[in-house]
Amino acid sequence: MLLGSYLIENKERPAAFAGRIKRKRLSIYRYTLPPNHPEYRIPNRATMISIYIATGGRVGPGDFYDLPDLAAAQGPAPRAAG
Repeated sequence: MLLGSYLIENKERPAAFAGRIKRKRLSIYRYTLPPNHPEYRIPNRATMISIYIATGGRVGPGDFYDLPDLAAAQGPAPRAAG
């Protein structure tokens, strides 16, 4: 789940979340921007752990990367020889 979606779903303001994990409000704002935005940032390891714990595991490291669907990225499954 995206951090921005988590905040909306839980009706929590970025400033309140920032205070909860002891980070700057601007940092939380940057983590919620679209990945192609020039100000978008990916949290460092310590912040990522804080976010993961504060969200009960609902927002994790993989949620900050714009990854393709795994099945589409792998392509068709190889056929068995025989």
